Amino acid sequence: MPEDPITSPNMPSPKVTNGLLILLIVLLIVLLSGLGLLFYYLKSQNDARSLEDWLENENEIANEIEAEVINEPVAEEATAEAMIEEEIDYYNSEYGFGLTLPAEWKEYNLVEKNTSWQVGSAPSFYFGLPAQKDGLFAITIFTHDQWDIQKDAEGPKPVYITENSQHIFTWDRAQSTANAEMEKRMDEVPGIIATFVIDAK
Repeated sequence: MPEDPITSPNMPSPKVTNGLLILLIVLLIVLLSGLGLLFYYLKSQNDARSLEDWLENENEIANEIEAEVINEPVAEEATAEAMIEEEIDYYNSEYGFGLTLPAEWKEYNLVEKNTSWQVGSAPSFYFGLPAQKDGLFAITIFTHDQWDIQKDAEGPKPVYITENSQHIFTWDRAQSTANAEMEKRMDEVPGIIATFVIDAK
């Protein structure tokens, strides 16, 4: 007589089959959850590294900008101080005037003499260099009475700079230069005259 397939001892019972199926589903869910957690962890680590790299890069940029802001004024101040140290200050205590010469004039020579004008003689100070000792420019000092006549006189006349209660200060340049280098120094004369100062009297 054939065995009953439902009650055959060699066939797994429905309960066992259902239990195995549920176990497989649970394991699959756990595996998928684990993979999801692993993916999330790896992504979080990567995002964290990216954020850390970004922050580090931003900090480097900020530090570079800060260094430029701090160092730039220092460099400018050092350059300005070097330029000031190189300049040559001239002061005449007798007539109370002064001016500043560029560093290229460090070997300047000064000749003081009375020069003749339509109104008589007036003291002149000739600033020159070894290549042009007779002077590249001169400062001439008139009394007020002299200048009232001289400024309207015919012929060449010096250029007015400033005045105080006693004197009129003027300047004029040489008619020619000895060489190309002196021509460069001559071009600096207007800038030198711009530094001219007098004592208040």
